[in-house]
Amino acid sequence: MATDTLDILITEFTPAPPASVNDGHDLDLTTHDLRLVAGINRVRQSIGIAVWWFTGEWLFDKSVGVDWYSILGTKYSAGVLESLVKEAILGVDDVTKIARFEMTWDNTKRKVSMNVYVDTAYGTLNVEF
Repeated sequence: MATDTLDILITEFTPAPPASVNDGHDLDLTTHDLRLVAGINRVRQSIGIAVWWFTGEWLFDKSVGVDWYSILGTKYSAGVLESLVKEAILGVDDVTKIARFEMTWDNTKRKVSMNVYVDTAYGTLNVEF
């Protein structure tokens, strides 16, 4: 029995502008149409993706994301966490610098909160995690 195969070689991949997502990080299809984001909103969404994705999760670039496995289940290290998150944010297109980075840790709830002010090509942006 013969089978047809097709070999595809991706030599360069340029992702499309990100689609709009809602507060639950799901595609926003409230208008029954896929909306794309641009400018400072694209940067905001791209920062969220860069921080919340686990390294290796994205098919086209395994380096995208934070190495959460090096942190989860280990004794908390504020320096390591801050370094990994800052590295992810600075890797986002059009981010020029992190102007302010605030992090609080609640040992009782085992929860970390971050408030980040980022300078971008479109202005200053405040992102909370």
